[in-house]
Amino acid sequence: MPKIEDKPKRKYTKKLKDPEEDENFKLGKWHKSEEDKLKSNAREYLEYHNTTLAEIFKTKMKDAKPFFDHCRRDLDRSFVSVKKKCIRMFDEKNQLGAYTEEEISRLKVLDLEISSENKYVEIGNAIGRSAGSVRDRLTKVGTKLPSRNRDRWRDEEIKAFEDARDKFGNDWKKISELVGTRSMKQCSKRADATRQKPAELTEDEQVILLEILDKEPVHFIDEINWKSIPEKWPYELDPQIDGNALKEKFFRLVQYRVPFYSHLSYSDIIELLMEHFCKPQRDKSMRKSERMMESFKVEVVD
Repeated sequence: MPKIEDKPKRKYTKKLKDPEEDENFKLGKWHKSEEDKLKSNAREYLEYHNTTLAEIFKTKMKDAKPFFDHCRRDLDRSFVSVKKKCIRMFDEKNQLGAYTEEEISRLKVLDLEISSENKYVEIGNAIGRSAGSVRDRLTKVGTKLPSRNRDRWRDEEIKAFEDARDKFGNDWKKISELVGTRSMKQCSKRADATRQKPAELTEDEQVILLEILDKEPVHFIDEINWKSIPEKWPYELDPQIDGNALKEKFFRLVQYRVPFYSHLSYSDIIELLMEHFCKPQRDKSMRKSERMMESFKVEVVD
């Protein structure tokens, strides 16, 4: 008998810990002496490398690492803290003041149009702001409009909501921004309230569903291809009843009609449901046919 080789054990790589996490750096507000030292280190780096702050902040942040390392000299601060402080103090795009109304409206349009990895960098280059400033404005202020309407939905709001829903699907953030006067939660609730729920299956349709599932060549419920079930229906179903709707209704039947279903196999579950639904249905049809035969005999005798 051939020897079964053991499967190679999976190697787990230990996550490297940041060496700065174990060191106790100074936290909190920067003192004026620290800011003066930071400026001195930055000036020294610029003079030695014959460059400017504008050229440094045009490059990617990982390429500007030597500059931040030099600015960190003789300062009891972490690299991240020094980097953030340098960006706040030396990046000219952070010193442009408050956003104007034109910038905010353009910012929202670009936020909907651009979806790349360097989204904030591209938006910042387009409006002349830093990526950090754009990110802060969109996440902290841009998504929280000053006024939210809590009254009934107006006609123009409903039209804007439907247009945004057709364009963005279930992206509630973009839908909320396009509507303008409704929050993400309000838009989500509006979609739930207007969603049409498919009608419940009749007893005959439940029997048909079980007969179709009984013929499926599977051993587990997870193997059922629910998209193909409506195609096997003997007649055309309601368009709202698709594979997912049938799946939901089947699991509801299982939960209500089959005790301890989690401990049973797929074939046992189908068998119990068939006994519960199909046998009474057959008995009902048999009784109906017997009554018809009896009435026919009476007519013949008369």
